[in-house]
Amino acid sequence: MKQVNFSALLLMAIFAVSCATQSTIPEPAFNSKDPSLTRLMLFIGKSRQGSLFKKFQKKYDLFQKKYGKEGLFYPQDHAYTYSYYQNTINKLVISVQQTVQSSRLKTYTGPLPFHLYRRDTYESVVKKLGKPSSTKLNNTIIDYADKNLQIKFKNGTIASITVTSG
Repeated sequence: MKQVNFSALLLMAIFAVSCATQSTIPEPAFNSKDPSLTRLMLFIGKSRQGSLFKKFQKKYDLFQKKYGKEGLFYPQDHAYTYSYYQNTINKLVISVQQTVQSSRLKTYTGPLPFHLYRRDTYESVVKKLGKPSSTKLNNTIIDYADKNLQIKFKNGTIASITVTSG
């Protein structure tokens, strides 16, 4: 009799654990090589020539590509990218999902801005942030002009987040 009850309890526990793991996708562990979200957001609208950004660029080994008055800063794994025009950093793109199948391209593993999560869908983003100011490509790209924010979706969840200086 004790064996039957123990077996039934064991089966119920296994079932409960499998249901729980199927219904939620855990957030990835924070990678210590990623700068904090606060630090990433700090440079939007600031000079790329500032001493603080230069230290940041050196510490995180950011590459720079110049195209005349504009250009990009990004780490080797492309987990995030800064764009600048003249000397002002005007955009930060955070890669949430890999867009290209490549082992050297990674995603940003730290917390996301605006209390967003990697598993967020279009519907959950709208619930958190309200109705977007515009949508494109069947809601795969949404803009929040009042927040200087653009979110792209891939396979139903957030693929990238772009924050601009306005």
